[in-house]
Amino acid sequence: AIIARKYGFLAIQIHAAHGYLLSQFMNPLLNNRKDKFSSNSIYIIEKIIKGIRKHSSDVILDIRLNLYDDLEDKQKEIQHKSKLIEKIISLDIDLVSLSQGSYNINKFLIYPPIEKGHCFNLAEAKALAIKYKQKYWNIVGNIWDLNLLKKGIPYNLTFSIGRSLIADPFFILKSLMNKEKDILYCIRCHKCHYYSNGYEHLSPLSKI
Repeated sequence: AIIARKYGFLAIQIHAAHGYLLSQFMNPLLNNRKDKFSSNSIYIIEKIIKGIRKHSSDVILDIRLNLYDDLEDKQKEIQHKSKLIEKIISLDIDLVSLSQGSYNINKFLIYPPIEKGHCFNLAEAKALAIKYKQKYWNIVGNIWDLNLLKKGIPYNLTFSIGRSLIADPFFILKSLMNKEKDILYCIRCHKCHYYSNGYEHLSPLSKI
């Protein structure tokens, strides 16, 4: 984080989702400790945030969390994670980014298929943004129509767009100019998973 700020990065994300180490600490099925490192504790995250702030007080600090990992009942996982979020938003962060799924367990929650629907965790994200207005929130997953996001969105809820911008780098511009017919929409072929498919880099569909 210190090196990133030194070289001009204005924002830093602490990745505590998708089954990575910090994500595993927060899951009671993967972490059965009862001390300060328990799945109900935010000790490690708090320590990381304080360490970054000590050296980079002006950086925009984001923490990426899973709403659910898909290891047990969804509502049970969301209930557990909501209790942790209530603690995390008291920390010196600017943004909470919400995701879901764990690598090598269910990647299709990280990269959801079209059947999951448009921005399929929007209801949960809106509820958190409304409840905790003192923080900015971000959600990712299946955003292909900006017109569906024009109404009822809290001012502190933002969106990350991945595959739609890979398919058409001018996706947002065309949407704002009402040129939806000119958009090259993502066809959800999952070929952007180049590494998982044994390729060294992202390639056009016709070359794979």
